[in-house]
Amino acid sequence: MQWHALWLSVVTVLRDLFLNPVWYAGFGLAFWDLRRTSGLERRMFGLRATRPLRRTLLRGVQGLAAGVVLSALLVGTGVVVQVWEVAALSVLSLVLACIRLRFLSPVYAGALLMTASFAARAGHPRWGGVWGAVVHHLGGFRTGAWMTVLAGSLLAETALVWWTARHGTSPMVVQSKRGRGIGALWLQLAFVVPVVIPTVGAMWPAPAYASGALHGLWLSGAALFSLLGLPLLAGTSGVFYALPPQQYIRQWAGLNVVCAAVLLAGMAAHRFAGWPSLWWLLWLVVGVREWQRAWTGWQQSRRDPLFAPTEEGVTVLSVLPGSLAETLDLQPGERVMEVNGIAVHSPYDVHFALNQNPAYVRLRVLDRRGEPRLTGHTVYEGERVQLGLVFAPDEVRRDGLARPRFGLLESLYAEQLARRQPYQPTDSTSNASSLNEEVAAASEPREPS
Repeated sequence: MQWHALWLSVVTVLRDLFLNPVWYAGFGLAFWDLRRTSGLERRMFGLRATRPLRRTLLRGVQGLAAGVVLSALLVGTGVVVQVWEVAALSVLSLVLACIRLRFLSPVYAGALLMTASFAARAGHPRWGGVWGAVVHHLGGFRTGAWMTVLAGSLLAETALVWWTARHGTSPMVVQSKRGRGIGALWLQLAFVVPVVIPTVGAMWPAPAYASGALHGLWLSGAALFSLLGLPLLAGTSGVFYALPPQQYIRQWAGLNVVCAAVLLAGMAAHRFAGWPSLWWLLWLVVGVREWQRAWTGWQQSRRDPLFAPTEEGVTVLSVLPGSLAETLDLQPGERVMEVNGIAVHSPYDVHFALNQNPAYVRLRVLDRRGEPRLTGHTVYEGERVQLGLVFAPDEVRRDGLARPRFGLLESLYAEQLARRQPYQPTDSTSNASSLNEEVAAASEPREPS
C-alpha cells in the first residue's frame, strides 16, 4: 500500500510539472536564447562555441539537482502551501513575463500575491459571489511559507550561477559609446528548478468517472495533504565589456544570499514572534535586485573596455572549454605578446608563429594587471587545430549588439546592429580554426571540438 501511495505521489508531481506552462516557457526561452547566441557566434567569429541543445539539457540536469536538494529542505522544514497559491504564482509569473521576461522569476509574482493578501486581510470587504471567494482565498495566503520557498529559490539560484558561471560565457561583439564594435563576454544562465512542495487542498474535484488509482491523478491533494511539483525560473544574464564577469557574479551572489537571509528572518519573526505580516520584505528584495541591475550598468559605463584594441600583442577574448588554451591557463582579458619567441601584433602573426614550431607552443603573456608571465605546452598531433582561442577584434567594426541590461533572460532583448556578411577570416580576426589553418583556405567556419 505504501508503494502504491508513493507511485501516486510521483505521478502527481510529474503531472503538475508537465502541465505547468512555466516549465515549457522556461526551457523554450533558455533554448531560444542559446540558439540565438550560437548564430551570432558563427556570424561574428566564424565558430560555434555554444551548443544550444547540449547546454540546455545540461542546465536542465543541474536545475533538477538543485530542485531535489531544495525540495528535501522544504519537506524537512514542514513548509505547507495551498494548491491554489501554486497555480496563482504560475499564472501571475506568465502574465508578468509578457511585460518583461525577467519577471518570470517567482520573486516578482510572490511580492504581488503577498501584497494582495495583505490588502484582503486589512480591508475586510463584504463582497459575495466570485469576488468574495477570491478575496477570501487571498486573505488566507500563507505568507510565511512562501517566504521560505522564495528564500530557498534565491539560494538555489545563487548556487547554480556560482557553479556554472565559469563556462557560461560566450564571445560577442557589442557597440561602444562611439559606435565601434568591441569585444565582450556574454553571460547567459537560465535554469528551470523543479521543486516539490507539500500542499493542502485541491484545485478541482475529481470527475464522476475517476475512481481507484486514477482518482489520485485528478486531485492535487489526496485527502488533506500531498506533494505538488512547481517549476521555478532562476538565473541571470549580461554583457561584460568593461566589468569582469567574476566581479559581477560575486556581487550578485552576495546580494542574493543577503536577500534570502532577510526573508528567512522575516519568516521566523512572523511565525515564532507573532509579528504582523512582513509582506514588504519581498518588495525590499525586488528593489535590491533592480538596484543591483542599474548599479552594475553604471559601474560598467564608467570603466575602460577590457578588450579594446592594442598596438602591442593580441587580446584574448574567450578560451574554449577543454582546449589547449585552457590547459595553458589563458584568461580573457590577457594579452599574448610573443608566441615561440616571435612578437605578435595580430591574430595572423599568432598563426604564423605557431607554424614555426608545430610541436611546442611557448607564450609570453601579460595578465590584466600588466604583469608578464611565460606559459608553454607540448602540442600533440591534432591539438594544433584545436588551440581554442578567440581574440578580441582589432579592426574597425560597425556590427555588434546594442548593450543589453542585466537580469534573467534579459539577453533576449539585445538588438543586433548593422548586420555584416557571413564571417570571412582576415589578418585582424582569429578564432580556434583560423589560428591554426591557412587563412586563405578557411572559406567556411569550423566547429571546434
